[in-house]
Amino acid sequence: MTILLDDDRAAVVKAAYDNRQGSSEIEDILLRCKVDDLCAACEALRGRKYLRNSIKCVEIEGA
Repeated sequence: MTILLDDDRAAVVKAAYDNRQGSSEIEDILLRCKVDDLCAACEALRGRKYLRNSIKCVEIEGA
């Protein structure tokens, strides 16, 4: 799934996923929950089921 974000916001989301193996800040945990909810909603619209915590990485690509 591709989500278009401003560069600074994309960096925040990527950092929240990059830091999940260490001591996660509550803000990182809440942000990952919001991303999971968005992915679940998009998959529901497609008629598919989203598996929670199935995001393995976040990539930032230039436009």
